[in-house]
Amino acid sequence: MQKLVVTALEGEIVYSDYDILVGRRFPPTDDLEAALAGSASAEVNDLSAEENRFDRDLGSRLIEFYVPVHAASGEVVGVFEIYQDYGPLESRLASIQRIVWTSVAGDCPSCSWSCGSCSWVRHPP
Repeated sequence: MQKLVVTALEGEIVYSDYDILVGRRFPPTDDLEAALAGSASAEVNDLSAEENRFDRDLGSRLIEFYVPVHAASGEVVGVFEIYQDYGPLESRLASIQRIVWTSVAGDCPSCSWSCGSCSWVRHPP
């Protein structure tokens, strides 16, 4: 599940697939401020802030992406925000981390080298 939001330069939400958010303003996060200044950013959020009360049905933690929206002139006119459940990504990252640590230790169950080409690395259990 995901949520989409477009925030104008002044901080007002001008679009969201959660209609209840349109027209609202929340205190800007560091990531929102960075995107309003022209830098894309992302963060994992534990949903404890008041502004996240509408997001808690998406998962226990979200990965949030903040992408500046530029006018034809190049100036930033807003921010496109994407909120995605972090759970599936977190489990995949943990699996990759286990593979990397196992390979670095030379303990791959399919081969004795950390070659990265064995089927265990491509398709972990």
